[in-house]
Amino acid sequence: MSFEITFLGTSGGPLELGNCAILVKPALLLYSAILESRDRPLFSIDAGSGWHALAEVILSDRRSALETPSPQNGNLGQLALYEDSLQPHEYLNVPYTYPYSKLEGSPLMLLQQIFSKMSALLLSHPHLDHIQAMVLNLAGGCESQEKTTMYGSKFTTDALKTHVFNGVIWPDLVLLGMLELETVTQDKEFSIAQNRYRVTYFEVSHGVVANKGRHEGPYSSLAFLVCDQENSAKMLVFGDFEADSILREEKNSLIWKHVAPYILDGSLKCVILECSTYSRQPGVNLYGHMTPVHVMAELQRLETFCAEKAGKRQSSSFVKNLNVIVTHVKETYDSRDPRRRILEELQLLNDSLGLHLNISIATNGILVVV
Repeated sequence: MSFEITFLGTSGGPLELGNCAILVKPALLLYSAILESRDRPLFSIDAGSGWHALAEVILSDRRSALETPSPQNGNLGQLALYEDSLQPHEYLNVPYTYPYSKLEGSPLMLLQQIFSKMSALLLSHPHLDHIQAMVLNLAGGCESQEKTTMYGSKFTTDALKTHVFNGVIWPDLVLLGMLELETVTQDKEFSIAQNRYRVTYFEVSHGVVANKGRHEGPYSSLAFLVCDQENSAKMLVFGDFEADSILREEKNSLIWKHVAPYILDGSLKCVILECSTYSRQPGVNLYGHMTPVHVMAELQRLETFCAEKAGKRQSSSFVKNLNVIVTHVKETYDSRDPRRRILEELQLLNDSLGLHLNISIATNGILVVV
């Protein structure tokens, strides 16, 4: 096991709570050891959820420790909205854990300590549901000696400086020295967490920008390939994005081709990607998002690139047992849990295509190890 991932938020909206954010640490490094160390080995990807979400996770972990340990004691708020929801662990095909249960102290004290150990925040794009917690939570860390560097494309950092940290919507925390915004360059790697991780980012498309009624081209989002330099383990995390078949370009295919060697050598531990809605009628506007059919078509492209790279055929798929974790599911207005519907569709396609992927759907507050 290489990465321990806390899914602080997994919803694709339109509810204002539980929006996408993950917190990552090395799997073998305990939070108790992290809090006692001077190192800052934590990083986060996107910030639709933050401090309040982590406080809820800490409380949930403690309840699980006091009772018979069971994933049924987890954060059910999101799933309680629907009549047919499964238990959180029933959406998972990866190990789950309760790392916060033995930490002592109030949840608010602990979350501030934990976030002080987060050295980097990777932002996929500047939509509100991916930045809102970061903006609000910054006020709680203004007296900290340790600043978290936020990395994004020029599109994202310019948007934050112009439209958020402008002294009108929110104080200019960049000018005040409370925030470090780092613009990363396409096709260049950079290191985070005191060089523990090497990050490569790729541009993807999240629909079309419509400004004052004019279409101005694809809306830029990012995918991140994170490599732990101590053991070469890797994870691939997508921001919001759409299928190549919709865009009619090969942006996603470039990513699949890049990571195919890591499937073959076993170093790619998981792919985290969105599937915002269950299958819809042709022609329905997806606003730059994915359905199960799109997700599986993309992963089939990954299988194709693996076969090409290997230069041979084999009886089982090359992506067999790859951990695929789905997030950013949009809430619906009926009694049926969209996560359950999406999981069923993905499993049917997984079986029919013979890919044999380990498919999971993340729910708010779940913690997994890959």
